[in-house]
Amino acid sequence: MIVHKFSQYSPEWWDMRRGVPTMSKCDKIITPKTAKLSAQSRQYMCGLIAEPISREDEQQFEPTDWMLRGIELEEEAAAWYEMQHNCDLPQVGFITNDDATLGCSPDRFTEEHGLEIKCPKASTHVGYLINGTLPDFYKPQVHGSMFITGLPWIFISYHPDFAPLVVSVKPDDYTEKVGKALTQFVKDLSATRSKLFDKKAA
Repeated sequence: MIVHKFSQYSPEWWDMRRGVPTMSKCDKIITPKTAKLSAQSRQYMCGLIAEPISREDEQQFEPTDWMLRGIELEEEAAAWYEMQHNCDLPQVGFITNDDATLGCSPDRFTEEHGLEIKCPKASTHVGYLINGTLPDFYKPQVHGSMFITGLPWIFISYHPDFAPLVVSVKPDDYTEKVGKALTQFVKDLSATRSKLFDKKAA
């Protein structure tokens, strides 16, 4: 893996991830329950092919109120975890596999593990607390990030009015399935790009 240390949402971050399948969008590639390619994967592929030319990913990015709230509370959640575990959680910009065909932007990252921090509304957080496990919706993102880095992951659901949920996730059979699906998606993406641009050159 290659760790890129520029800030997230910086010009360098947008340039590095443009056209690269990212794990924050992994639910558009993989169906959470089966870890197989999703029906949405073709549409996502089309967007990835268009991004380097249209740059619509950056131009159309408008953070919602919930996203802004999440960014603010993420700092609080990370500080809580650092205090609880007496550790330092560095921020990174983007992490790619060695050939830069897949990427992820963990909320925090160390040499031992990555962290994914979510700050949902209260009712959603309570549901996560009751289940006590990694929510199905985030399984592709977390396991895809583990496939890229080869490291375990920690998932945190944080709400200031409730106890946090902390789930330690290690690579397993599901990770392997996600890896196979991502590998196939990358191959299909490369083949489709070549086909389109070979036609254009002709």
